[in-house]
Amino acid sequence: MLSVVKMNTGFGVVGVASTPTLVLIKTAAGVRPEAIEAGAVCKSYETAQEVYVLPVAKSGQTPRKSPPEGYPESKDEYAVPDKYLFPISTESHVRSAIGYFSAHHWEPSDDKKGAANRILRAAKRFGIEVNQSSDVYRSAKGL
Repeated sequence: MLSVVKMNTGFGVVGVASTPTLVLIKTAAGVRPEAIEAGAVCKSYETAQEVYVLPVAKSGQTPRKSPPEGYPESKDEYAVPDKYLFPISTESHVRSAIGYFSAHHWEPSDDKKGAANRILRAAKRFGIEVNQSSDVYRSAKGL
């Protein structure tokens, strides 16, 4: 299991990733994703203001039949409920979903527009402003 550790100059991610993982690093310049393969991890993000860790489903992977350990149980708390992708039950989950949305490999059968709309509704619920040039906003509007 990976942990985010607050340091004097930023954040660190430490632990063991049992599956491929995505780390979202929020800096003054925006949010950038960084993929981490399974294995031991000890990384420092000195300019980060916030850091989020998300499990990543590989392309072609069988959809999850249950939520990842430690994540919401209800399908209603996910932007892609059938695959338990993009939890949107907390403010930090919504921010992660917005940041990771454009990096996700969308399968043709995925409801990208529906997921984007669910993320935008959750963002509104938490008072998060979504940039109109972001992929999640443009996908929700069909642009």
